[in-house]
Amino acid sequence: MTTVRGLSFSPNGKLLASGTSDSIIKLWRWDTGELVRSLGAHSAAVSKLAFSPDNKWLATGSEDGSIKLWNPNTGEFIGALEGHASGIIGLAYSHDGKRIVVRTLNAFQIAPIKQKSWLTTYVPILGSPVSIQ
Repeated sequence: MTTVRGLSFSPNGKLLASGTSDSIIKLWRWDTGELVRSLGAHSAAVSKLAFSPDNKWLATGSEDGSIKLWNPNTGEFIGALEGHASGIIGLAYSHDGKRIVVRTLNAFQIAPIKQKSWLTTYVPILGSPVSIQ
């Protein structure tokens, strides 16, 4: 049985993103309840979701230890941040949308974002750096 593991409203209030135990992300129109699209790229449950403050990006965190970045308006997959030793238990954008803060069981880390892709550097707060693809 599939269960919802995480939810996030877009800042403009138009979309609701849900993450499920079967690794699927669903985007819903809040005003009608209509399913806009389904996204799938994780290999485990998706429990953390965060929209950027400008509504242009959706970050999803999974129990597989990966973070995926999406364009919620088109469904385009932008990139992945992988290599965490444990699942993602916290995920949030900075107020300006230029960074994502990631919380795992072992560490807090910051992933800077530039335009449509991850930067090639990773700045850890605690713990070891991970690779960016």
